[in-house]
Amino acid sequence: MMIREGKMWDCNDLLTVYQTTRWSEEYTAEQVKQEHRLVGLERWGWLVAEKDDQVIGEIIFRVEPTPNKGLVGIVRSIDVDIRFQKQGVGRKLVSEAESILKKKQAQRIVIRSPPSAYNFWMKLGYFKRGQLTWIEDEIEDIPVMRNSSISTHRLRGLNDLPDSLAFSHFALADSLAKAASDVIDKGEVGRVFEFKREGKPIGAGVVVKRDAKKAEFVADIVPDALDYFSVIVSRTARAANPWTTKTAYSVIPDDSLGQYIESATWDIKEARDIPVMKLL
Repeated sequence: MMIREGKMWDCNDLLTVYQTTRWSEEYTAEQVKQEHRLVGLERWGWLVAEKDDQVIGEIIFRVEPTPNKGLVGIVRSIDVDIRFQKQGVGRKLVSEAESILKKKQAQRIVIRSPPSAYNFWMKLGYFKRGQLTWIEDEIEDIPVMRNSSISTHRLRGLNDLPDSLAFSHFALADSLAKAASDVIDKGEVGRVFEFKREGKPIGAGVVVKRDAKKAEFVADIVPDALDYFSVIVSRTARAANPWTTKTAYSVIPDDSLGQYIESATWDIKEARDIPVMKLL
């Protein structure tokens, strides 16, 4: 078995992989390709496991700047064909990704793990860090936050933001990029925003229509503009209003909950996924 950098022509094999690992979702080869268009960018990494000229697994990861903790590595997804699971394929993919992230000077790796994968990450030296919280409110009940000093701009994608922009991570790590990819690369109904104050970028937001009743929003802000976070949350979540969706929700780190309280009277519950981390 060989671990190598992924290429777009691997997407045909990955369609077979996804049919065994993401059986609840329907994919076409073109949709798999769309999901991988971002990975050619500088911050991204994409590795595949190949055996007998067939791709049997992959891992997608990236680095992201933080305001005071250096670079953080983020594993977006890992998939191994169910016929080759429990044979060390996933372990080798993770090990190679960790080596690359370490060379890129990431100081830690964070992952949003479904409960079914939690033991896998524990065996590789990752540990649970805090918990995730689900917040949700009816869109009409989210207050309109007016502030003439904050301007809102539609973006084609988060790649239009300055590379040096380091968010406070009030949003879950990688959730902004993932939501933006759903809108830009997968063509899901949604909007991507940049927020500026006095011409300077201070935050970003993405809202995606998930079904007829719910929209997911993600918002984050730079550390020196925290006073305006409620404005960004309100504008991002309320942007779902024209779609006739009833509620807007977000999955956030539990220790960020206090930053969201001022923007709405949320229904709050513990999220299903588990945040895990490993120091490099």
